[in-house]
Amino acid sequence: MISCALIPMSAKPAHRIHWTLIERAAEQNDEVLLFVSTSDRKRKDEVPISGADMATIWNDYLIPALPANVTISLGGNPVRKVYEAFDDLSQRNDISAIRLYGGREDQRREDLQRDAQT
Repeated sequence: MISCALIPMSAKPAHRIHWTLIERAAEQNDEVLLFVSTSDRKRKDEVPISGADMATIWNDYLIPALPANVTISLGGNPVRKVYEAFDDLSQRNDISAIRLYGGREDQRREDLQRDAQT
């Protein structure tokens, strides 16, 4: 039996806390599925961050440095992909645990807390 971690993130920009979260999940689980958005981030009074530029950074620098048990999916909606992965993993007979990793702001979201309990 194996454990699997699911990590959705925007990561614009990717930073040390993101990396620490990924490393911690990799240490605590047999498999890690990482879902990263490649949409642009444009916020008032902030410098815009291009999703295409971040995808290049992931492909050229970050993906080669990921722990061996991490599989990454770039693009799309990371939260939707986590739900889909959860459904797929729930059908496997070799999974002992599915763990969701995220930032503190995600942990406070009522909709995620409710879904995690059902």
